[in-house]
Amino acid sequence: MDINQIALKQKVIAYLNNVIDSVPKKFGTFCFLHPILALVKIIGWSEKMTKIKALLFYYIIVSLVFFSGRFYIMKTYNMKQGPVPSEAFLKLFDWVDWFSYLYIIPLLIVGLIRVIRFAQNRNASIVLRILIGLLYILLAAGAGLVLKFIFILLFYGFAP
Repeated sequence: MDINQIALKQKVIAYLNNVIDSVPKKFGTFCFLHPILALVKIIGWSEKMTKIKALLFYYIIVSLVFFSGRFYIMKTYNMKQGPVPSEAFLKLFDWVDWFSYLYIIPLLIVGLIRVIRFAQNRNASIVLRILIGLLYILLAAGAGLVLKFIFILLFYGFAP
């Protein structure tokens, strides 16, 4: 590791420590900045961020934004008790629908990359690679639809 990289790593860790220490534990009810920064500190800063760590960070950040937005919509429109205006259901459905794509599409792309690498490692012919890729795309499209419906059912429910 280069001296400049070590110095940069130490500066970033010192900055994160200062930010984590300066962030209050609560902003009203929830503070989502503190867990994100603590997670960055726990997992660690490295010059070579692996793809798994990047995917983990992506899903953690998307999850925190999703659940905070869902909580905000539920709280703003008082959806736990009735009566609930129809615009509340529309906003919640739009929120859940949009985030279903943010969860499912990266997962399907990672699967496609793995299938392509698998076919390349087996020294398959070009025709067989294309056939495997097309078969995966068809199966992934079906699985994506099923996952989308499951996601909506879990986080939106049987609302009107």
